[in-house]
Amino acid sequence: MLTLGRKQRILISVTSVLMGYVIMESITSILAHYCWWGESYRFSEDNGRTAHFDPITGFRLSRTPSREMLVDEGRVRYVTSYRGNCQGFPDRDDFGPKRDLAPKKRIALLGDSFTAGMSLGQNWADRVEDLVRQRGEEVQILNFSLPGAGLVHCYAQDFLV
Repeated sequence: MLTLGRKQRILISVTSVLMGYVIMESITSILAHYCWWGESYRFSEDNGRTAHFDPITGFRLSRTPSREMLVDEGRVRYVTSYRGNCQGFPDRDDFGPKRDLAPKKRIALLGDSFTAGMSLGQNWADRVEDLVRQRGEEVQILNFSLPGAGLVHCYAQDFLV
């Protein structure tokens, strides 16, 4: 009978686990390619603490982030994180009704999902704010944009469950 040393047993165990993983990953990838190619999928992490129905604005985002990924025709289109500011809007900066002591222009921005830009790394409102600040001007863009897709989802989540 052949007895194996400790290093040989560990090597066999690690090799077995890796080979099993490679085989399962290959089978899953081949099945996914042939069965689901051309389909679109949206994967959402819904922790139940990010988006809530609000009777005034339609829905409100909390500071607790949730992630989402869109896969379209086998390609990852975006991976994003939803998170709101202190007012519940998708703006990176907190703001309130009172102005800061430093005098600066405040611009209220109203819009839809294109303006909110929640699936982008940086939405266009934040980009404009950064560009204006680089020129030496002080401006504060208050992004009150709301993506319309969240209204139905959040209403159903909070009231129909």
